[in-house]
Amino acid sequence: MKKLNLGKELSKNAQKKVVGGATIVCEGNYYPHYIMTFTSSHLFCPMAAAYCAGQQGTLISCTP
Repeated sequence: MKKLNLGKELSKNAQKKVVGGATIVCEGNYYPHYIMTFTSSHLFCPMAAAYCAGQQGTLISCTP
């Protein structure tokens, strides 16, 4: 069985789909309403609203 080197075999976009992850952008609920950006392979868009709420913010966008 041939092992694949994912770095060589897949493009960056394809790698991201395999590994997963997302970039979540939230706005803080309290003055000065700062913008928070979180990027991780452990974050996913279906959990974005709850993640922002846990950071005391409101979801602005999520990019897989």
